[in-house]
Amino acid sequence: MIRCNVLVKSIFFLSLFFHVAVTSAQSEMPDLFSTTKANQARVSVLPKEIATKRSRLLTIKSNFLGSNKLPSKLQFNLFDDVQIPIVLEKKNHSTYKNLEVYWGRSDDKRFAHLPHYRDVVVVYNPNTEKITAHINTNKGKFQITPTDIIGQYKVAELETGEINCSDLSIKSDAIAAYNTISESAAATAATVGCNEMDANGKYVADLFIGYSYQAATIANDIDAHALTMVEEVNTGLSNSLVTNIYVRLVGTGID
Repeated sequence: MIRCNVLVKSIFFLSLFFHVAVTSAQSEMPDLFSTTKANQARVSVLPKEIATKRSRLLTIKSNFLGSNKLPSKLQFNLFDDVQIPIVLEKKNHSTYKNLEVYWGRSDDKRFAHLPHYRDVVVVYNPNTEKITAHINTNKGKFQITPTDIIGQYKVAELETGEINCSDLSIKSDAIAAYNTISESAAATAATVGCNEMDANGKYVADLFIGYSYQAATIANDIDAHALTMVEEVNTGLSNSLVTNIYVRLVGTGID
């Protein structure tokens, strides 16, 4: 009985130690955005948009600007009620225009048993010195995009349900043109490049992503935004243990 009590106490204190250690490690992670009182004037809540639950403007910390590498551990302090500790790893594969890609893992307990699982994509564009990010965790789906103001970013929590296309303010002729382009691209994709492989014998699907002028204005940095979406597809493949195929960005355009 004495040995049993000692064992239970030992397990309790060991669990408490790991809990404190993890909590301490998370609290020591630097915040991505400045939220001090001096910067509160720069924190702006934006009007609700289609497919967006809420959004606001934040200022990134100055030490994450320029050619500095993103730290391996960051606290994504997106909203007052959303702080997500994330461990980042830089990917070494070649990318469009040499943009830097980071895959990340949050503290989402639903996938704690899957060490390969990644739910964050961050792309740093050394040409514009800006980042774009997608975060998809149990706390919600979030997107970070730059604005025209240096250091300022739009942080949005996205709707995860079905989008009602009738709510979108897009002209019918633009929709028809978009459908035509989509159908043409789908037909081309069905017959061209289906058997393309890279030097490692993996199948690769090359993508050219086009933006309307309105979409390009929202994305701000279309190269980083496009690559972020492509890498989100690749993380989904990796999370599903699909390792023999990936998607590659080969170009962007505005029309």
